[in-house]
Amino acid sequence: MIVSSPSLTTNPDYVEKIEIVKQQFKTALDDYKRAYVNMKLNSNTENESIYNISKLTLNAVNEDLTVIFDELKDKNSGLIDTITKLNKKVTNSKDLNGDLNFLTSQAQGADSGSSMMIENTKELYKMQRITNINMLIGIAIVGTMLFRVFRQPVIQKI
Repeated sequence: MIVSSPSLTTNPDYVEKIEIVKQQFKTALDDYKRAYVNMKLNSNTENESIYNISKLTLNAVNEDLTVIFDELKDKNSGLIDTITKLNKKVTNSKDLNGDLNFLTSQAQGADSGSSMMIENTKELYKMQRITNINMLIGIAIVGTMLFRVFRQPVIQKI
């Protein structure tokens, strides 16, 4: 699942808004500085009025910046929720992967156990074969000896 994340670099609306506020702030701050100095040097109603207007303009720019900040904060909280959900999915996938790795290792262990059993059975088969051949040879020798012993004529003593 691909999630697109709006950021300042990819969302031109916020970049434009911030640039506009930045320009407004520079001009409002310059006007405020001039009005403040003029008001302090020449305290009359015209200078005080210009000072108050520039102060209101600076406050308005500050409010605009606060609105942009709040919008970004809301977007950020949405991203945090999305990241939290994705984090839970990743954790669940990791747990499932661990379980599957465990089952795979058991299956591989059974495979190596089976091959070990096959090797042991082959070894037992070879031993039994040697035992059977030895018994056959022993029976042949014993049979030959019995045949020779009982083949000789019985000697009668009178």
